[in-house]
Amino acid sequence: MSVDIILGIILFCVFGVCGVISLVFPKREKTEDHIV
Repeated sequence: MSVDIILGIILFCVFGVCGVISLVFPKREKTEDHIV
């Protein structure tokens, strides 16, 4: 596997988790942005 594919999978997982968190905790979206 190339580095681009690995980075793509990692970014996909990270954004997927952030998306779920923003859906479950919409009020804490700004807090998540500061953490990232």
